[in-house]
Amino acid sequence: MNNDLILINNKVNKSINEFLSNYYDNDQIVPYLKTATLDFIKNCRYNTDDVRPLLTKLGYEIAGGERKSEFILPAMAAVHLFLLGFIPVDDIIDGLERQRNFTLQNLPERLCFAYSLSTKLKEDGRIIFQKNYSRIPLYEKIAYILSSCLERLDASHSLEVNYHVKKPFVDYSLKDYISLIDEATSILIAESFVIGGLIAGINDEGEENMRAFGFELGRLCQIRDDFLDYIDAKITGKLPFADLFSKRKRFPILAIFWFGREDQKRKIEKILEKHELSNRDIKVVIDLILENKIREKTERIIKTIRNEALKKMKLLPQRRPSIVILKDLVSLFALE
Repeated sequence: MNNDLILINNKVNKSINEFLSNYYDNDQIVPYLKTATLDFIKNCRYNTDDVRPLLTKLGYEIAGGERKSEFILPAMAAVHLFLLGFIPVDDIIDGLERQRNFTLQNLPERLCFAYSLSTKLKEDGRIIFQKNYSRIPLYEKIAYILSSCLERLDASHSLEVNYHVKKPFVDYSLKDYISLIDEATSILIAESFVIGGLIAGINDEGEENMRAFGFELGRLCQIRDDFLDYIDAKITGKLPFADLFSKRKRFPILAIFWFGREDQKRKIEKILEKHELSNRDIKVVIDLILENKIREKTERIIKTIRNEALKKMKLLPQRRPSIVILKDLVSLFALE
């Protein structure tokens, strides 16, 4: 993130952490998870890089919400909890896929704890929404969106497995990739933004404009995350090259099949057939991703999505400074 976005997001995260600390001080649900829940929230990798709560705030402001920031803060915290609810199990799965020696020791207990923590975080998010916004005019619509998003989060692993086995890499199209991320990532980015607008009372046309922009932003966000797995996994908190080791159909690898020569496709196919990958294999993959023709084509796709995001952003109310921050987010996710 650029410095301004870092400052803004740090301020958002600080407010959310304070809100959730106060919330859990009075928590009566699953008391034995209380300390672990707070520790997880404070230390989770998404504390610094998750922009969904910020998007909820921006959606509220873009839609003309005029109440003090304390009014939208519970929604931001709840959106944050929904995302965190997906992480405990996801981290264990990433670990198992990335390193064959990932400690199977205590795995049943770890999984039980992860599922319990995941359930608690998502339920707490729902409770926070209901407690703070059940009387606003559009609450029923918000509640429906929240339920839909939670269903998608819960089903996202199955969804990716289903997409993974349907087609081999060589037959997997850009359209297939966009369909997957729209179902699993883009919609969660978009709805985080829309929820803020609904809390402010935006009309149907405004809602659809916000959602359309959010989808384009979500596509950019996922492509960026896919590349960060190879460039700097520390930003996402994932184990380095987790996507490659688990042979997931993510943007950098797929681009080799879309735009590479036949010999380059065969080379990557041989690497993906291996049970264990070496450092040499990883270097070959990175060199292929950065090959001039492949890089130029991928940059063109990213630029096209970025332009669509900017085009749809023009349909939003141009309220400052929120609209400026949204433009900065587009630039960030477009890897500019």
